[in-house]
Amino acid sequence: MIIPKPIRSIKVTKNSTPRLFFLSLLEAEEDREESRLVVAVIRLMLSFKLTMIHRSLCLMLLGTVSLISFQAHTAERVYNQFHPPRFKAGRLALRMLVDNFSTEENFNSQLDFDDIVGDRFQATNLYLGADWDYSYAHNFHLGLLMGRAESLIAQEERTNTDIKGFEVGGAYKLPFSPQDIKLIVDYRYFHNLDNISYDSDNVSIGDGVSWAMLGTWAGTDDLDYGDLWAFVGVKYPFQRLSTNLVYQLKLEGKLWGLRAGGGIEGQIPIIPDREEDDPIPRLLYIDRANAGSLHYLGVNSEFIELGGWLGFEVAPYTNLKIGGATPFAGTNSAFGLRLFAQLEVSFSVTNSGYSFPYIKVQRPGTNGETDPFKKRTKLKNYKNPESKEAE
Repeated sequence: MIIPKPIRSIKVTKNSTPRLFFLSLLEAEEDREESRLVVAVIRLMLSFKLTMIHRSLCLMLLGTVSLISFQAHTAERVYNQFHPPRFKAGRLALRMLVDNFSTEENFNSQLDFDDIVGDRFQATNLYLGADWDYSYAHNFHLGLLMGRAESLIAQEERTNTDIKGFEVGGAYKLPFSPQDIKLIVDYRYFHNLDNISYDSDNVSIGDGVSWAMLGTWAGTDDLDYGDLWAFVGVKYPFQRLSTNLVYQLKLEGKLWGLRAGGGIEGQIPIIPDREEDDPIPRLLYIDRANAGSLHYLGVNSEFIELGGWLGFEVAPYTNLKIGGATPFAGTNSAFGLRLFAQLEVSFSVTNSGYSFPYIKVQRPGTNGETDPFKKRTKLKNYKNPESKEAE
């Protein structure tokens, strides 16, 4: 069992800036083998000159990441950045997620393990996003994804840091969901900003393609022991890669005052890769630039992954989630362990699109409770017929 060492003492003065703090932490941590996750996060933030990040946020996030960092020699499969919305009308959530992986092995086409041709491939992603629950049935979101990757082949190291792209999308809770089961349509589009050339030596920070996805969540958050959700969708890339059926099954509940969760995630190709008949140029590029790792750009990549996490409230309306995941089966994909940390801050904003309260209706078995799916009024002078003013 590897026990992570604490962060070395860093002198932070009153006049210290976040950038000076990162530089001090980088100098103290980069010679520790088990701190590659911390160092990768610092380098990613410095590359984009995020000088306005508050010092306390840097300490909290990096301190948490350091606690879960260790000598990782395995790879990760990045989780999809989506989850079932809560649909709390007027809620705005700002989210920052950092994940890291390092790999030395791939799943080959025979469900077996192969060493990569290089010594190591490592990738770090930084996701900044915002979710807005416009109503009790509509959600919109926007996100920006940045990445950094390193490959090591025969003591020759290559690095690449850039913006990967941005994502827009939303979700809609269907009004005809079965009793105690919610059905949510999830739609999103990712626009790629990082083009890949097979003739270059630049390390891949992603698959280098834009994609669209449409799927459905089914589940409930009213169980005695927690929330249970399943997702099935189709992810369509606009070039190069295969079209995949993606799926998730997640369970989350309370444990000693914390939110503990776990689940599986995977993808299955349903339309073959566009380059499967001539994959040689892509494979040569992967061997040369990515040390042979199939974390990105795998031909007809397939995997199933098991993950878990812990979440807790660090301040009012501020939650931190840490965890990890690892694939236990796959073909033409990377094998290993992923570690991640996510910070979410929620706000309440005014929804001026509708008046409150909602119209009340009587449904069998509801005892006259408010039906959130009935049409809402937009009349400014609407008055509740039960109020004294209406009389």
